[in-house]
Amino acid sequence: MIKIKQAILNEPLEQLYLIYGEDQYLQNDLFHALQQRAEQGGMPDWNWINFTADQDLQPADLINELLTPPWGAGPRIITLQDAHQLNADFLRKIADQIAKMPETNCLAMFFGRLDKRVKPVQQLLKTGVGIECQSLKGEHLVRWVQDYLSLRQKKMAPPVVQQFLNKVGTDLNLISNELDKLMILTAEKPAITEDDVVAVTSLAPGQLEHGGIFDLVTAIAAKDLKQALTILVQLLDAKEPPLRILP
Repeated sequence: MIKIKQAILNEPLEQLYLIYGEDQYLQNDLFHALQQRAEQGGMPDWNWINFTADQDLQPADLINELLTPPWGAGPRIITLQDAHQLNADFLRKIADQIAKMPETNCLAMFFGRLDKRVKPVQQLLKTGVGIECQSLKGEHLVRWVQDYLSLRQKKMAPPVVQQFLNKVGTDLNLISNELDKLMILTAEKPAITEDDVVAVTSLAPGQLEHGGIFDLVTAIAAKDLKQALTILVQLLDAKEPPLRILP
């Protein structure tokens, strides 16, 4: 996904992107990359247009913007959020206009869900580029964390990344917030260590079964009162019921 973002920022844009999937963080990240690209090209007041699909939006409103050429040398970028709320007839009218767009124009459609059985959706996918924003898991999630840190001149060893993810779960919004906290804590240090993760990383709700309780037991067995209390507070902050922790 980072490569796609970098391509949006630095390479010629496709005329049509269909961005879909369950991970809102990834969708928002691409949305902001498109906005940044419009700002880089100059004249964002003219060349950056954002629509949200609702009952007031008419095909003619969107089509008019698609066919309007950009001002200046930069691309004209039109985004459409909540595109899954549009009916098939609306989507067909948009699909029929893509070939008529100026080459410098780009339409990015954001779908919470994408029904590929719908013919206009199939037509759009043949014309444009589909980008699925699927929740990351396993090694893909570990690599995402490392890439996030690398772009900010930080490192975290794979075992430490795994310990970090055991605490925070898989929600990228929470992950990014906790990584930002760790980067502030470590300041000029090039690497984030296990001790750093233990010191400041919050437990995500529902992470009791993913290691939090075992860390607590280990700290108690080692008679490490400070660490045991730190983990206990994290569990309580994560809304774990005390009577579930106790057994």
